[in-house]
Parts: sequence; C-alpha cells; structure tokens
Amino acid sequence: MSTIAKALKFLEVSPGEGVEKVTYLRNKDVIPMGPKRRTWGVWSLTFYWSITNVTISSWTGASSLLSLGLSVGETIGIILIGNVIISALALLNAAPGGYFHIGYTISQRVVFGIRGSSIGIIIRIILSVVWFGSQAYLGSLCLSCVFASWSHSYLTMKNTIPESVHMNTQQLVGFVIFQLISLPPLLLKPERFNKILMVSCSLTFFAMLGMTIWAVARNGGNGGPLMHASSKMSSSTRGWYWIYGISSWYGSLSAGVSNQSDFTRFSKKTWSSLYGTIFSLVVVGTIVPLMGLVSASAFQARYGLDIWQPNQLIMFWLERDYSATSRAAAFFAGTIFTMSQICFNTMGNGYAGGMDLSGLLPRYFNITRGSIVTALLSWVVQPWDFYNTSSTFVTVMSSFSVFMSPIVGIIIADFWIVRKKTLEIVQLVL
Repeated sequence: MSTIAKALKFLEVSPGEGVEKVTYLRNKDVIPMGPKRRTWGVWSLTFYWSITNVTISSWTGASSLLSLGLSVGETIGIILIGNVIISALALLNAAPGGYFHIGYTISQRVVFGIRGSSIGIIIRIILSVVWFGSQAYLGSLCLSCVFASWSHSYLTMKNTIPESVHMNTQQLVGFVIFQLISLPPLLLKPERFNKILMVSCSLTFFAMLGMTIWAVARNGGNGGPLMHASSKMSSSTRGWYWIYGISSWYGSLSAGVSNQSDFTRFSKKTWSSLYGTIFSLVVVGTIVPLMGLVSASAFQARYGLDIWQPNQLIMFWLERDYSATSRAAAFFAGTIFTMSQICFNTMGNGYAGGMDLSGLLPRYFNITRGSIVTALLSWVVQPWDFYNTSSTFVTVMSSFSVFMSPIVGIIIADFWIVRKKTLEIVQLVL
C-alpha cells in the first residue's frame, strides 16, 4: 500500500452505529437517522427556527428595506409576507426529513442522481462557509462589547489597521477570539444541541425586548419619527420595491430553507416541525425586526444618532457612561448576544456545512469534521466587507436565492408531486 493510500485510509471516519462499513455513499451521519438520534420534539424545532430570528441579522434586516424609502408599515408588511412564504416552503421542504429521516444530501441524490447531487451540495457548502464568516463577524462585535465592559483600555484601543480594510484593531481581536471559541460547540452532536438553543433563544429575545423598552422609555414613551414617516414614491415604484423586498427577505433565509430536512430528520414525529416553524418564522421573525425599527427610531429621536445594531447600542452605553451600572448592562447584553451568534452559527452554518461535506465525501468527513473545516475556511471570507452599507447587504442577501430557490422548488415538486412521498432509500446509500 502506497503512502498516499495509507494516509487516505488513516483519514477515513469510523463506521459508527448503524453502519457496517463506510463507503463513498454513506457513513453514520448520511444514512437515515435511527430512533436513538431522533431526539427533537416540537419545542426543539421551534427554537431551531427561533435562533435564526433572534440574531443581529434579523434585528437589523428591516433597516435595509427601510433604506429603499419604504415606510415602517410597508417594511413590516414585506417581512410578514416574506416570512409566510418562507414558513410554507420550509415545511414543504422539511417533509423528506420528517417522513424518512434523511437529510439534504440524500434529497439531492433523489433529484439529481449520485453524481449530479454534488452540484447542489457544493453550492450549500460555499454558502455555509460564507454565512459562517458573516455571522462570526457580527458575533465578534458583540464579544468586543464584553471585553470593553471589562477594560476601558480595550474600549479606547487605538486602531493600527488601514481604513481601507473596513475593520479596526479592536474588531480584529474580537473576530479572532470569537472564531476560536466557536470551535468547541461544533464538537457536540446536533441532536444534543437543542437544550442550548432553548436557553439562548429565550435570553436573547428578552434582551432585545429590554433594549427596545429602554430606547422608547428614554424617548419619553415615543417610538420616534420613523414610526410615523410615510413613503413618497409612485405606485409602480412601490410595487417593484415590494417584490424586491420580499425576494431579498426570502433570499436571506433561502440557504436555511433548502436544508430543512437536515434537522427535521432528528424529529421524533413526522410533523413535529409544523407549529414551531410557523410560530418562529411568522411571529418571532416579524416581532424582532419590528423591535429593531422601534428602538432605532426612538434612539434617533432622543440622541440624534442612527444606531441599528445591538452591539452599537451597547458600545454607546459604555462610551457615554463608563459606570458600574453601564458596564454590568453591557456585559450581560454582550454575553447574551455573543451566545446567540455562537448558537446560530453552530446550528445554521457549522453543522449545515458539516452535513454537506459528510454527504459529499462520506469516507473522510462526518458532521464534526465537516463543521470544523467550514469554520476554518470562513476566515478567508473577509465578512466585514458585507456590512459596509445596508444596500450592499441587501444585494448579498438577494443573491443567495438565485442559487437556492430552484433547488428548493425542484426538491418540493419531486417529493410531493412526482414521487408522491414514496422513496427507495436503500438504493441511495448502498
């Protein structure tokens, strides 16, 4: 046996329970989930989608739509319609996981064949890497708030990085450390991560609610001027902006919609995801952007500053008043948001990338290995460039749907209409 062959043999993953031998088509993380790994109930799947909607991206996402010249009412209307569409597509695409306990990679084999499935899987891997880096950068901003609450020197740290980089020294330190502390959670099995999601979602939602109440209270109980501003544009322009806004909002979550079965395969019952998906997307997914709009509007009216991101608000507390009270508030809020970003990144991007790599190269990748590789590759994405302006972020979000929407549509049509919920799974994992 040659040296290369020995090295490849050494790198092969262990078979694990339910798999006699690892092949180029299967390992323990690719085959249908056995009863022991089906640990997710209604609440677990509710918090799975909730963690997506209690993030900085969801809080600030409405600002991108508002920058188009739409009113707050129109912006929330677009978000609500977008979330209804997302929830419907997510539920339809979740069915293969609920019925047969198979993930996205097997669904791709059903639709495109063994070799053709690689295209859709590779696209998903690329998106997972990009999104991991993007959310890691946002998480690093929250972690910087925690460090700033500990040390005034960190708060006032001198920047030694050129302005063309769109990142300062303080943010670089936060980004490196955030990426490092994001690695240990990836070692946990996805089916055991649900309880952590429950804690993080609950804490983050109430932290967001508290920040909104604080901003409105500071403004004398008034939501601010943005809440009453009207849009001034022609009906034709408004109509196109609505279409663009709905498409952009869907595009921001299209990657998550595409791999729904990756997580519903861990469900105890076929439709455990039904009520949780609807509630998390339609209710939580609309309330959180609304809170972001209200707090930003009230803050602008009170202090004359445009602050959209929670981490910016936390830094404002520290820069305005570095007292023990402000530092304590900044520490707890920063910690909660950091935890939220880690949980969302782990579940939505780390595990997702790991599952896709596991399906693409089952001999050499399980979910854990793939998740670590996804995290390491995300360092080269330079995610700080995604957040220079709101318009840039909208463009990035909308571009994702160009790749994923056709794949989602094909999976749904194939499963529900062509095959009528009938699959021969054995032929896909031999």
